[in-house]
Amino acid sequence: MPDRRTVGRTLGAASLAVLGWGAWRWSQPDGPPAPPPLAKPPAPTTAAPRPSARPAPWTGPVLRRSVPVRLAIPKIRLEAFVDAVGLTRDGRVETPSYAQPTRAAWYRYGPTPGEPGPAVILGHVDSKSKVAVFFYLTRLTSGAAVEIGRADGSRAVFTVESVERFAKTAFPTERVYAGSPVPQLRLVTCGGQFDRRRQEYLDNVIVFARLTGVTSAASTGPGPGGKPR
Repeated sequence: MPDRRTVGRTLGAASLAVLGWGAWRWSQPDGPPAPPPLAKPPAPTTAAPRPSARPAPWTGPVLRRSVPVRLAIPKIRLEAFVDAVGLTRDGRVETPSYAQPTRAAWYRYGPTPGEPGPAVILGHVDSKSKVAVFFYLTRLTSGAAVEIGRADGSRAVFTVESVERFAKTAFPTERVYAGSPVPQLRLVTCGGQFDRRRQEYLDNVIVFARLTGVTSAASTGPGPGGKPR
């Protein structure tokens, strides 16, 4: 497991372009966008911040690190195995296996599902001969459940907050990878129009979800304040 400094550097460079089978190159030949700059400290002020401007502390479940192995989305009747991907030598996120397009892939340098922050799982939308693991992702709506089976035997349940589409040239790196005390999930695939000349989809479809349940309390770690859940 990399240290937090390594994760911070890799997440900034990890703007995704998850491809359909026919897409043999990235939508940005010169590489993904530059990492987002480090946040600057706020300017000094004499005015006290309003309590309503401060985010509420996370009081939900928090899980220890354990890699995802299965993915289920009942609404679209999806059940799939989950592999892992890292970074290529030039700092891009590895593409999930073309040989097994019905499997998803978790970005191993980010949080595991249920840890604080966004766990990112990628998948193809189609293959040369059939639909792939995330073909029906656009059918999800707010409130749908996404269940992640983890290697420790626990199951993290996430609730979809939104399903959005972005041009690959405007991939929302901060929204997908930015750290957070809240355990979150991002599902990423291709979408939009398929450019036959370039042999790639022009957009990314991203599901944004947050943790709302855990099936095994024995696998949970300390919550805020260090108290076990």
